[in-house]
Formats: sequence, structure tokens, C-alpha cells
Amino acid sequence: MPLASRPKTLRALRPRAGKPAPRPRPARAGRATAADPITTEIILGAFETICYEMATHVSLTATTPILNQSNERNATILDGTGQLAALSVGIPQFMLSSTLPVRFAVEFFGDGGLFEGDVLV
Repeated sequence: MPLASRPKTLRALRPRAGKPAPRPRPARAGRATAADPITTEIILGAFETICYEMATHVSLTATTPILNQSNERNATILDGTGQLAALSVGIPQFMLSSTLPVRFAVEFFGDGGLFEGDVLV
């Protein structure tokens, strides 16, 4: 089969003769089934801009030259489980220094300890 005529996904394959077509999986609760790529890029750009502004304010308010002159700082946005959502321009290794304490705090406070809108600094 030439490359141009090959199906691009497994769903595009037709079932073999005598076998029923596979049923689509139901969407999981709490997850979006489809995301508009334009909206996704706009939200991602906003998150990256927020991280960049946070890192910039850290360097502007820092009194030590290590932070305000060497650009050795980073800012991240994490979700409620401590997973990375956005990262600023800087040293990526500092990203781990923010994810692990947030995951610890989420485990420490448990289900009833943190509420929507809470910020951990």
C-alpha cells in the first residue's frame, strides 16, 4: 500500500470481515472530549505569560545578584495535584523544586485542607 493511501489512525482501519466494528470508548467523567486548538493555544500563551511575569517580578524585587542579574530563577503554574501546567523561561531544573513541595502540601493538607483559589508560595 503506498504511503499516501495508508490510514492515518487506527480508527480509520476497517474491521475484518465477520468481526463487528469496534465501539468507541465512552468519555471519562471530568475530562473534556475535545479541545479547540485555537482556544488551547490562547490559554497556553496566557499561562506562559503569567509565568514570565512572575519570574520577572522575582528578579525585580530580589536583592541578591544571583536572582536579579543571572536569570537563575523560574516560575511555574501547577494544577491541584502538583502536575506542571506552565513554565517560564529560565532554568528548567528549578521546575522540580516547585513541583515536589506542592505535591507534598497537597498530600499534607488532604482533601479538605485546600480549597479552590488557594495559592501556595
